[in-house]
Amino acid sequence: MQTRFSFGMAIIATVFVNCSKPAPAPQTSPVTAPVQAVPAVQTPVQASVQEVQFSNEALVVEGIKHMPAAEAPVPVLIIAPGGGYHMQLPLIKQLAEAGAAENLAVVRFDWPYHTNGARPSDDLSAEEDALALVLAQVLEDPAIDPSRVYLAGKSIGSRVAYRLFQRSPNLAALLLLTPVCTGQGQADKPVAVAADWYPDLKAESRPVLFISGQSDPLCSQPMLAQHTATAGDNITVVSVPGDHGFNLGDFRDPAFAEPNQANLTSIIGKALGWLKVRSEG
Repeated sequence: MQTRFSFGMAIIATVFVNCSKPAPAPQTSPVTAPVQAVPAVQTPVQASVQEVQFSNEALVVEGIKHMPAAEAPVPVLIIAPGGGYHMQLPLIKQLAEAGAAENLAVVRFDWPYHTNGARPSDDLSAEEDALALVLAQVLEDPAIDPSRVYLAGKSIGSRVAYRLFQRSPNLAALLLLTPVCTGQGQADKPVAVAADWYPDLKAESRPVLFISGQSDPLCSQPMLAQHTATAGDNITVVSVPGDHGFNLGDFRDPAFAEPNQANLTSIIGKALGWLKVRSEG
């Protein structure tokens, strides 16, 4: 039996039992009384959160696993972080928490270079190896539905996730958050790089969602639109307010705290809504 995203509020019923000694029943003729069912006691649905470590002879990846209190097997979302945007920052942390609240297992992690205070590999091959390790060991969990495994990536993580997605045909869908589609050319002139980082979109038949900020300097909206224009209907592009962190204003300015959070909550809702259709469709 597949566990579906809940997308609703559980109703918690509390049953109070009168434990006092009942008074003797009056002597009457026997009758057949209907049996009244005692309502079941329901418990709140709460996700468990566990620090995890994915490792082999060459790599150690530190992560956090969110498991929903739901009937297994459950779908899973694996989130690859950004270059400097680690797993404890708002977009990744809140996406994981919101996903787990909707009966979706979520795994977030940090790149080994971040944990070790180093820099990413020049060709991101080390990061692709790290993501592949996480994926392989997540799939060892019998509570995970192997037919409903989704990848997500933010910024650099979106590039790494796309590469692994291309060579992993059993993955169900891909979520690309703040993709990188604009680079710097000569004299700092913006140049399109989406075709380099997300190639062969036209050949991809599985669902892919790009969510890009309208004021993101690393992804010009016209350049992203041009890159995705010839792709199939399975490729979806959502343009939202915000910069490369989906902020509407400086995240250090308290005046923007509330609008930034509201925007982030809306974007997370869009991402989970899209995943819900993929999971239940």
